[in-house]
Amino acid sequence: FVLSTPSHHRVHHDRRVHKNFGGILIIWDRMFGSFLPENVNTPLEKQHQEEACMFGVSRSIGTWSQAILQSWYWESIIRRGINAKSFFQAMRAVTVGPGFYTVLMPRPIRAPSSSRDRIRLKGEMSSSWGYWYMVMQTLTSIVVGLCALVVPMNAAGNIFLSMVALASFYIYSMVFDAHAQAYYYETGRTSILLGLFSTASFFFAGVTGIPAAICKAFGAFYLVSTLVVLLHGPRLLGACR
Repeated sequence: FVLSTPSHHRVHHDRRVHKNFGGILIIWDRMFGSFLPENVNTPLEKQHQEEACMFGVSRSIGTWSQAILQSWYWESIIRRGINAKSFFQAMRAVTVGPGFYTVLMPRPIRAPSSSRDRIRLKGEMSSSWGYWYMVMQTLTSIVVGLCALVVPMNAAGNIFLSMVALASFYIYSMVFDAHAQAYYYETGRTSILLGLFSTASFFFAGVTGIPAAICKAFGAFYLVSTLVVLLHGPRLLGACR
């Protein structure tokens, strides 16, 4: 009655019901009439239209790219504002939220799909080598990002390592999306990082402030990665599709 439970918070993240706003204390929702319990005992088709919880996004995004995942809904908001019948309606589309114009519209309940497209999984990872390659690359990118946060260096070094981590994660998403050019992007990524870290360890360590030992360690890792991708890339990355 007082604290918000996981069940309460699941209702908050429903894509159709706007209830349970309290992140820690649910008592405020109970006091002001915005509380809704999660109805797990009644079949979905027998629940009231306005109280049936459905989770997930409104349409399949079809990508693992964080850049797209964080920005795709702005496209829908902008299109809704452009197609609005009045300036006031356009402002409401931008400021009020996606449900303002559907309050009085019928909302047919569709059971959530369990298809692979809904969860953005393009294929199975049939090769354990491809799996471990992606695990090692991901862990190394996390270490690169942590170095940007905790290792003493100047602003140039922080920006450089942060961009390396962000660009790497974007290309990883292309691999998992089975992008047609993923092999070439991954080959280019490891080759460029090999050149950058090798060069930085000898010439630009003073400019970036990155310790030479760290540059050499990352340079050695990306040397091995480049050789692996050049020799076995199509088989490894193909196994990730």
